[in-house]
Amino acid sequence: MKFTLSIEDKHGGIADEYSFDEGEFLVGRSHSADIILPSDNVSRRHARLYTIDGHCYIEDLGSANGVFLNGRRIHEVMEIEGTAQIRVGDYYLHVRSDETPQPEDKVHCRIRGLDHAVADQVFPIKRTVNLVGRGKDCTVTIIDPSVSRIHAKLTVERSGAITLEDLKSSNGSFVNDEKIEVATLNHLDRLRIGNVELVVEFPDADEQPAARAPISESEMGRAWSRGGGGPGQKMMIGIVAGVVVVGTLLLVLLSDGLFGGPETPEPGEQEDVKASAKVEEATADGPTKDVAILEARGKAQITGRNWDEALVTWQKILELDPLNTDARKALNQVPLWKADDERLKQARAATKDKKYGEAARLLRKFTDLTSPYFNDAKQELARLIEAKPKLVMQAEALFKSRDCKGALKIYLQARELDPDDESLTARIKLVKKKEKSKCR
Repeated sequence: MKFTLSIEDKHGGIADEYSFDEGEFLVGRSHSADIILPSDNVSRRHARLYTIDGHCYIEDLGSANGVFLNGRRIHEVMEIEGTAQIRVGDYYLHVRSDETPQPEDKVHCRIRGLDHAVADQVFPIKRTVNLVGRGKDCTVTIIDPSVSRIHAKLTVERSGAITLEDLKSSNGSFVNDEKIEVATLNHLDRLRIGNVELVVEFPDADEQPAARAPISESEMGRAWSRGGGGPGQKMMIGIVAGVVVVGTLLLVLLSDGLFGGPETPEPGEQEDVKASAKVEEATADGPTKDVAILEARGKAQITGRNWDEALVTWQKILELDPLNTDARKALNQVPLWKADDERLKQARAATKDKKYGEAARLLRKFTDLTSPYFNDAKQELARLIEAKPKLVMQAEALFKSRDCKGALKIYLQARELDPDDESLTARIKLVKKKEKSKCR
């Protein structure tokens, strides 16, 4: 799979563009970085962008100002799916794969603007993941100072449900006047993004009369303040409301007399009622219990490093509970840990074949502190580096015997074990300089 990376600077201009299908790229301020972002709020080694088996991942390398994926700061390795926006300091990195699915013809729902700059504007939601905010990459673009650049996210879940998630915006996201972090949307729900109001419309609901929620007093007040309804309508609504209230009170007072009070079960029936209630309770908790059992199994499989089985289990959990954060996290991490398992095996094989430099390069790629293989890799790398003095002694002996070619080969191998050893770099330069004049 091929990926395209566009770099947008703080002024909105495209600073650079890359295309890649595999590899590893260091992102940072340092001139040794693969992708150089010259800004004070970018760390020297800020992030790592890399691919494994046709999948692209982003990792924060302990930067001071963080890495933000689609508006949310990441704290572990995250997979980039389809298209994504990554913020590093003042820069925005736009990543897109050549297999990014094009928007389908199916409209999952429509978001209709009610006021401000989006009044009467309609945003059809066709993609699975949709950003909401001021940014130009957003599906629902709202140009308003109260709206963050990446404000919220609309997701079409596998079940068909649509959720709205606030991405830690400055002024919050609201559904029917309630501030939310994550909420499932229904037909004609009113959204408020910052100070801008919108409404959700589901296409399937257009064919039938909308089953709208009762209008609250505050909504009715806003309707009157906008000029809706004349004096006659107000009087009629007041009369109808009074009749409804009086009728409800009478019905409550007379209900026992007209219909009889609640039936009390006979002594022999009471146990059946209790048993029935327990069965209903157990049935109601069924899916929850299934998820809990699968979570315990998935965690055990991760502990036992059974990666293929763990992937199957956590995928089942996500199908049962699309908002399960543990499942989403596991499905991001397990493929990476499986790749770490393979990399560690390759490093050990290289060590066995005395290819110490190749083994060291593989072991240095273990940078994820949460990986169950991180400590194993660091310990094996430390053992390899302990062999450096022995290699240096061998190289020195060969150099003294004027075997510069043999000395250079071993010096290079020693430097692969410890690239930061400047003394080795100096010795290599010396051997190369004297190779023609002093060596055989």
